[in-house]
Amino acid sequence: MMEKHLNNGSTPMEKDIPLKIEILSSAEDDQYRITSVKEIESIFRNIAKSGSRIALYYSDADDFILTTLLGMDTSGLWLETSQNEVINARVAESKKLIFVSSHSQVKVQFSTTHARQENYQGQAAFFLTFPHSLHRLQRREYYRLITPVIAPLRCVIPGAKSLTAPPPLAVTIMDISGGGVGLTCAEQDTALIPGHSYKDCKIG
Repeated sequence: MMEKHLNNGSTPMEKDIPLKIEILSSAEDDQYRITSVKEIESIFRNIAKSGSRIALYYSDADDFILTTLLGMDTSGLWLETSQNEVINARVAESKKLIFVSSHSQVKVQFSTTHARQENYQGQAAFFLTFPHSLHRLQRREYYRLITPVIAPLRCVIPGAKSLTAPPPLAVTIMDISGGGVGLTCAEQDTALIPGHSYKDCKIG
């Protein structure tokens, strides 16, 4: 599992929810999907009231902006735009966007096909149509152990067994659970592929 580790703006007493996109299996898609309009509205109201940070991914989920929820009604949501107009134009041109935030210390996400630039109460905003469903990813199966920052653990991923293969890759481990480990790295550091299995890895 590869993670873009983004802080959601939580206080020191709250759990830090990494604002990364979750790739779900068919079973997980059904398990965590919420379709109740009232429940979805309640989640968005909580996000707006708490000021939770939102990662809005665009350009085939290759890039994102950090934003906040300015307001909502039954037609959709208004999100704060970036201060960079070039980025705003790219967001508006994107055909798929993924909204990732947290609600009561649980990650929520949904995808949409368009973000329209509008004015919301005198402020530049992106308008996203109210989603038919969203995922509330409250996984209780595993306890996650956060690793130390000063002396972090490393996951060593061996290269292929060939003369031209790259050397083993050491990646910092962010957390460990019964379901696996979370790795944190810069976007250009590695060629790790989400969903791919890497054999013979070692932790040290």
